[in-house]
Amino acid sequence: MPHSHYITKNTNTLIAYWDTDLVCRFANNAYITWFGRTPDELIGKVTLRELLGAGFTVSLPYITGALAGKVQMFERSLVMYTGVVRLMQAAYFPDIKDGIVQGFYVYEADLKAASTDVEQPNLISRRTPIDDVESVLKENLFNKFPGISTLAKRCFISESKLKRDFKERHHKSVKNYYRHLQMQLGETYLAENRFSKKQLANLFNFSNPNNFSLCYRKYLEEKSSYPLAKKNIDAA
Repeated sequence: MPHSHYITKNTNTLIAYWDTDLVCRFANNAYITWFGRTPDELIGKVTLRELLGAGFTVSLPYITGALAGKVQMFERSLVMYTGVVRLMQAAYFPDIKDGIVQGFYVYEADLKAASTDVEQPNLISRRTPIDDVESVLKENLFNKFPGISTLAKRCFISESKLKRDFKERHHKSVKNYYRHLQMQLGETYLAENRFSKKQLANLFNFSNPNNFSLCYRKYLEEKSSYPLAKKNIDAA
């Protein structure tokens, strides 16, 4: 399947390819991160019914249409693995060879217009470069840290302003925030017994398991000390 003709690796758009048995054959970084899976867990193993759960019934008419060789364009709510709900602009493009449908490509863009319980009007117009930086980091949790220079160029912000504004929002550096996201996901995987620390070190591109263990220990220490720190601040 000529995925390279359809897929831009570094994009916020969720992109995947499903065959006629509804088994995932390709998913980009954004798609994998959205559903809280790893490439090994998703590709070639998970069906669309399993991935979407209760949402499969809503998508079924569009899936059927795509497998019938017709392009499908629609909006729908999609649940992220964290429980957050977003309104998505979705498109299913059938992959047809010699008149036979082989599967279909999925493209889904977050319209940023809805969440589970909070209305957020005009969210798109208020999106900032720091929002874009956060999105890029979340897309690349299973890759190497993109680097400040790359992030600044991609998100149209100077390196100095990126570092300053990011620290003002998150009270930590861009790299530390990126590691924090990885450790949050790693904590979930460990709790579910899906991976060992050694496997997570490889998954998150650490040079060796010891470095991952040190980073994870620091994350747990910061997490456990946060309630105490907040209590002291509130009491001040």
